[in-house]
Amino acid sequence: MEFGAMLLLSRPQGRSQADVYRQALEQIEHAEALGFDAVWLAEHHFSPYGQCPSTLTMAAHVAARTRRVRIGTAVIILPFWNPVLVAEEAALVDQLSDGRLDLGIGRGYQWHEFQGFNLSMEESRTRFLESVDIIRKAFVEDRFDYQGEHYRFRDLSVDPKPLQQPHPPIWVAGVSPQTIAWIAENGFYRLSAATKTLEQLKRDDALFQDALRKAGRPPPDKNPLLRIVHVGEDEHSCRADMEEPIRWFFAMQERIVRPPQWDDLPDQYAYYRRAFSKLGNIDYDFATRHQMLVGSAEDVTRRLIDLHDGLGFNHLMCQFALGMLSHEKTMQSMERFARDVMPVLRQRHAQTREADATNAAS
Repeated sequence: MEFGAMLLLSRPQGRSQADVYRQALEQIEHAEALGFDAVWLAEHHFSPYGQCPSTLTMAAHVAARTRRVRIGTAVIILPFWNPVLVAEEAALVDQLSDGRLDLGIGRGYQWHEFQGFNLSMEESRTRFLESVDIIRKAFVEDRFDYQGEHYRFRDLSVDPKPLQQPHPPIWVAGVSPQTIAWIAENGFYRLSAATKTLEQLKRDDALFQDALRKAGRPPPDKNPLLRIVHVGEDEHSCRADMEEPIRWFFAMQERIVRPPQWDDLPDQYAYYRRAFSKLGNIDYDFATRHQMLVGSAEDVTRRLIDLHDGLGFNHLMCQFALGMLSHEKTMQSMERFARDVMPVLRQRHAQTREADATNAAS
């Protein structure tokens, strides 16, 4: 069982940009000291929702500030980048970090980000697919040609190469059924949204497993789950700490993903249109019952065991910092999680693996 700390680097009103980065780096160093296995960095643009426009730049700095934790991008939004540049910078970070990079990629979903870069969301899937092909070629081939709709390269040699061979592990954000199936067919690790309910996660997992079987691929060795987590002292203090940050989080999501009209989203984003049109109806009680892990250490542990037994995850990505939740309370939540929750879940996972091995041998 592995544990990661996910950082969105939000900037709520009243927090300076300098504080956003200083606090994020302190939380990353704290995660390593507390025994987390990985840290994950999210790319976003043009809003307070996320203030990390270049995850690989941030990852290079994190590599210099840490010694052990793996460093993941969750995710690089490929349509916004030249894929050759992504391959070069990812390989450089992998070399500088002594092979600690996990390369998380996605095609983006926020309408205003595409508008800011003057890019069409209609092209996001084809740009993403071409970029994946090019990045993989750049990692493993001495020289290559590529002719696509968006990118064309001839007799190109890309250096440096990654330290990890053949390349860093590739994780792909998959929310829609079509993307989930594509991830399985290509043998990548699958990243999901932080706010999906248990029923939605089970449905996605069934789609993923079915696509693996059809593709003749074994299940991947990593099965991640991303959750917003806050471990407080009791129910009353948790509500006092998290009610406003949760309200801010969903209000910000609704603001940045909503186009002038929902019909402005292209058909390939139909899933997002259905999901995000309901953001305004989510409150603290619904979020903490169905989407987030907020409560005492005992409450969070119990709910995580239920999720583990239902989904079989073995890499839990925890987003501790949310909205205007203070840096101090974020650090305290991380400490409670590492001290009181992490050991119990590690033990539960080990027991489950032992039982599965016994059943398989009988």
